[in-house]
Amino acid sequence: SYTAITCMPKSTSTLYNLQTLILEGCYKLMSLPADLSNLIKLRHLNNSGAYSLEGMPSQLGRLTNLQSLPLFVASEDSDQSGIREIGPLLHLRRTLCLSKLENVTDVEDARRANLKWKERLDSLVLEWSRSSNTREMESVVLDMLHPHTKLKEFTIKSYAGKEFSSWVEGSFFFNMVLVGLEEGNNCLS
Repeated sequence: SYTAITCMPKSTSTLYNLQTLILEGCYKLMSLPADLSNLIKLRHLNNSGAYSLEGMPSQLGRLTNLQSLPLFVASEDSDQSGIREIGPLLHLRRTLCLSKLENVTDVEDARRANLKWKERLDSLVLEWSRSSNTREMESVVLDMLHPHTKLKEFTIKSYAGKEFSSWVEGSFFFNMVLVGLEEGNNCLS
């Protein structure tokens, strides 16, 4: 944690019995081992503060025991995990930030993330880092990322759409204590 590493050794993905991998504050870390999905016993992957990550390794959805994944970075690269890979991660809890959502170009990919079924999540952040080719695509992706109704904290960052999805506007969230809408300069309502 809190080191200036830019990548991890390939040998990390041979630690088959590893249950916790803490990379918190590794702000220069650009990639995780390509075969990270080999760590099928992994329960906690703390990558909070690893803001230089360019994507997630492929087949991340195989880590079905994963409970902690604070940051998931969507990638343009087809060799890396699409956002659909969080769909099978039914045990995720606490906080999840979905970052670089402008890279989600397949609506089905966003739907298969199955955020509605991640009922152990308390906090969700949906973050775009730059505007996608079409604002309409951002709107459709947001529609598909409908979370469960027990969330306590919810934040949308740098969303370029003109309006929010109906599920954002609705009164579906009974436990909500914090809502953040940051840098949504194009929103008209």
